[in-house]
Amino acid sequence: GRVQITGMWYDDVGRMIDSVNYGTNAEADYDRDGIVDAPARSATKLRSTFAYDDDGNRYSATDPKDIEDRVGFDDLGRQTWTARNYEDEVPDAGEEDRDQIVRFAYTDGLRTTYTADLPSGSTDQVTTYYYGTDGGGATGDSDIATGHLLHQIAYPDSTGASDRMTYAYNAQSQRIYTKDQDGTVMDTSFDDSGRRTKEVASTLAAGIDGAVRRKAFAYDGLGRMTTATQYDATTAGSVVDQFEYTYGEWGRMTAFDLDVDSAVGSSGIAAYTTSIDYDLTWAGSAPTTRSGSRAVKPLELTMPTGLAYSFVQEATGYHREAGRTNSVTHRGTAVATFEFVGSRRVSSVTVEEFDFVMDYSGSSSGSYEDWDDFNRIKADEWVVDPGGSNKTFLHRGYNLDEGGFITGIYDYIEKNGSGAYVMDTLVTLDDLNRITSLQRGTLNGAGDTITNETMHQNRTLDLIGNVITRDLDWDADDVYTGADEYDESFTTNDVNEITDIDANSLTWSGAGALEDDGDDQQYVYDAWGRMVQVQDGASVVIGNYRRSALDHLIGEQLDREPDSDLDAADWHYMVPRPSDGGLLAEFSASDADALVERLWLGDFAASATGGFDCCAVIEERDDDMNGVLDRTTVLFVGSSGAVFGNWGDSPGKQIERIHYDMDGVPYLVPWGDTDADGDADATDQGNISLWWSFSLYNVRGDLDLDGDVDSADYSAHIQAGAAGVGLHTLDQNALAADCLLRSRWGLSAAVFRTTSEHMGTWLQRDLLEYVDGPSLYLSRLGNSLQYTDRNGLDVTAAPMDPIGRVNSCSAASVSAGGNTTEIVNQAGLRVMVGEPTRPNPRTHAEYRFSLAILSEDKNGYGVCQNGECDWTVEVFTQFQMRDPGGRWEPIRYNEGPPPTGNPAHADDYRLWHGGGTDG
Repeated sequence: GRVQITGMWYDDVGRMIDSVNYGTNAEADYDRDGIVDAPARSATKLRSTFAYDDDGNRYSATDPKDIEDRVGFDDLGRQTWTARNYEDEVPDAGEEDRDQIVRFAYTDGLRTTYTADLPSGSTDQVTTYYYGTDGGGATGDSDIATGHLLHQIAYPDSTGASDRMTYAYNAQSQRIYTKDQDGTVMDTSFDDSGRRTKEVASTLAAGIDGAVRRKAFAYDGLGRMTTATQYDATTAGSVVDQFEYTYGEWGRMTAFDLDVDSAVGSSGIAAYTTSIDYDLTWAGSAPTTRSGSRAVKPLELTMPTGLAYSFVQEATGYHREAGRTNSVTHRGTAVATFEFVGSRRVSSVTVEEFDFVMDYSGSSSGSYEDWDDFNRIKADEWVVDPGGSNKTFLHRGYNLDEGGFITGIYDYIEKNGSGAYVMDTLVTLDDLNRITSLQRGTLNGAGDTITNETMHQNRTLDLIGNVITRDLDWDADDVYTGADEYDESFTTNDVNEITDIDANSLTWSGAGALEDDGDDQQYVYDAWGRMVQVQDGASVVIGNYRRSALDHLIGEQLDREPDSDLDAADWHYMVPRPSDGGLLAEFSASDADALVERLWLGDFAASATGGFDCCAVIEERDDDMNGVLDRTTVLFVGSSGAVFGNWGDSPGKQIERIHYDMDGVPYLVPWGDTDADGDADATDQGNISLWWSFSLYNVRGDLDLDGDVDSADYSAHIQAGAAGVGLHTLDQNALAADCLLRSRWGLSAAVFRTTSEHMGTWLQRDLLEYVDGPSLYLSRLGNSLQYTDRNGLDVTAAPMDPIGRVNSCSAASVSAGGNTTEIVNQAGLRVMVGEPTRPNPRTHAEYRFSLAILSEDKNGYGVCQNGECDWTVEVFTQFQMRDPGGRWEPIRYNEGPPPTGNPAHADDYRLWHGGGTDG
């Protein structure tokens, strides 16, 4: 591994008051002699400071950027308010990034209000929670009479008792009835083991799609999910689609089948099958040496098309000793090989077919030139090695502030006709680390000024994170009338829904889903709040979408032929990874042969020691629909979690380089654009001709990446013709900034929600309510360069984070360094991983986890560390470790609003690491 040094200071009763991350200490020895007090904050000493009240509660945390968050407590130790970027606990107009205050009130030990405290003159946003259930079991009533179970939620826009979320419970306190503000009713059933077996949309509100009325879940004798099925009726009816899981002798899932139009094995389109084989092996040394550890190692992944890829572990050496996959092969031929630092962090990957190499290592042993002293990635660089010439074709460098946030991006490839780099990026953040400005052009060495400006984007945000104004100017002429340009004002309501964009009025459902964008699109949802249809402004259907019982996107119907209608031939079906919905393959409804198959390299590092944050997705494509996957492309995933290049075997090898706006919307520098002006034209042909004629090398003209600029590059450019720059023009549009599926209609689909690229917000409310702060719609905390949200529920920091968080494009990744704590289910599948971190400045948590939801059944999970597991865990989806003493507290649990401090029902839901449960 790479040494990282952290110094800690404690008060007289042993509480940490300062933590300073020195990183590698500039490769110098760290001498503790003479160091009494924590050093001042600086770019080389990342200091976090903590303060405690007289009761011992940590009430203040100040991060390395000198931004302080505070928490207030009552006499019972419950949080009564929180403040991000604390100044004086008074929100002021005109200071929209200071004192973001949320207040909490309690009655009889239960949290009854969640209040976003707004500046004077604005109405505070109050969400109210009502508790207590009547027994009796009638429709809409609980089977148990209680005073503590959550009965209703009234959001800030509630108009009365009928405009609330309403819940009822069975005798085991499991939620069996949910009614939303529009009147849609969901009835849930459980078996005797407490596992969810059915969800029935017994009542549909007006306008709700009814193609799916019931979900059903089945389990084997060990409690593992075997099928997840959707039906078109509340009882009986026909199967709409089904997932089926198969498990092997080691308890691992060995296959999953997706049938998109019936039950697996029934008539219609045959099920798509993905399988994986495992073996029991030894990590480290053989058992006769009395060292090493027994591990279940993946052997082979067979894709829905039948193509098989093998996990390879070298017979000797440190990869075997770590029990780790170090290469991927197909029919004995290497596809990709990996090198690591420490136990699981990738330092190099080679895509063998094209000789593409990404290497963070330096020229000397132990040197990592593309990592800073804190192991943060400061550059992404891919080279091609034709004949050992090592030509760099993708190269981005990053400026990071003390908090690890991106403030500048250098593109070392793209130049204009005058030789200036014009695709650099300057990012401006407010004191809540939200992006307020993004400029493109030439970034100076200090990283604080843009010249040769080619594009700019600005926005103002209120205290909650709602957009007030925003603009986008593609040619930086301060005139916003060009294609895809805008200069807009936004209005939002008390629940942070956008009601007006300039003169366009938007319409939302009572349950908080966007129905009409006021411009040219309308949206239809099903009973689970999933967007299933897009209509144009005249209510003509222009797109349909299908999701599985696990909410993964599995189908998209667009007018692909095009013949001005939507018919069965227009459906494309997607096979998602069960872990996170990432697409493995895509098929046409009219053809059993795959259109696209995706090999996620990060998956192949998943082994006995975990995965890593990686790097590339290899696509096999059938672009001419001849039934053969005859085109290979490579999607390069940058350290910020975004695809930033697309290369392949036709045309040539260079396809496009990808950049993003502040909302994570991708746009491209097309193949053959040698002067970064947004098109491939005669000027570019002239540049290629010049470089060829004088034997000058420029990677922008080396279109086939064979190590020179020659007649083949010139001919390829002439034959390809012009290509334009702009939104929605990517050669492939499967991956957005955090690897979500992008649609033709400016939408990006997470597992549970959909975002609008134009508005930069979610179309539906967060199912976890206020887990990410006081807005139910804010996407990625207002910083798409830093945060990802694959599920649409809770943001995760991108790998650039100084604590090395997970890359959103890898299914089974864990961060580097530290002692990993895992959440595993009783089948032995790791579904959540986390590590000790420096305290999160937003939640003050020492640990933070995100659950990879493998099924709707969230029971039967255990907290495990060093092989010790506690299986008495309640239903949860996410939680955090709040202090080094080992106290676990769920962020979201089965009943009641998500706690920010002590849960309202602490005796029922608090988890104690290594000590069972409390209560």
